Amino acid sequence: MRSTLIIGAGIAALAVVAFGSGLASKPAHPVDRGSAKVLRVSVFNESASPVSGRPEVWLRGAGSWYPNLEYGGDVENFPGREEGTTDTLYFYPEGRETPEIQVPARITPDMCPDGCVRDMVHLEIWDDRYEAWGATVVDAPIRIGR
Repeated sequence: MRSTLIIGAGIAALAVVAFGSGLASKPAHPVDRGSAKVLRVSVFNESASPVSGRPEVWLRGAGSWYPNLEYGGDVENFPGREEGTTDTLYFYPEGRETPEIQVPARITPDMCPDGCVRDMVHLEIWDDRYEAWGATVVDAPIRIGR
């Protein structure tokens, strides 16, 4: 009986050490991650045929990104986007010779700071249209005839 109490007390002590008492589990001051966010953008070719030109996404302060659609799609992170602003992505679905599609993306406080699928801007190329959608896209979905 006594050994059971010692073992039981040892397990309880081990649990407190392993899991903590919970009294000091919160930091004294919140951690400031800053207001910069990562805007995540994907480009996918959803059409039956390959894209004829070289797709391009341009964002002020970040420059141009040329997604590789060899395997259907590509994803890129654009860091340092300022919370509380609206960034405009300029999407050239099949190169600069095709229509420029302006895609406004709202950078909000509840966005993942490191970029995530939930907040991603989706740019898609279909047989009959170009489409932009996502939680951060203002007035989504945006559809332009091809």
